[in-house]
Amino acid sequence: MKTIKGKLGEVRGCEKAFQKDIRFQPVDGGFEQKIGGCIECGTNQDIKLHTFKVADEDEKVHFELSTFKCKHCLEEDTN
Repeated sequence: MKTIKGKLGEVRGCEKAFQKDIRFQPVDGGFEQKIGGCIECGTNQDIKLHTFKVADEDEKVHFELSTFKCKHCLEEDTN
């Protein structure tokens, strides 16, 4: 599972934003995208649910984030 790191203030700000974002639902101390389709481009073709840990600069994980990504957008992320 990939870890996304940021400064503590940024991580807390993101957590508050996900609490208000209607595209996500709270799940076991994290957030999961509830609307199908790639989070980046919106396609419904060849998508998979990917989960990331969101941590601060001290590597303390604050929450997990699950989003749908298509094969194309996922390949762009790895390049």
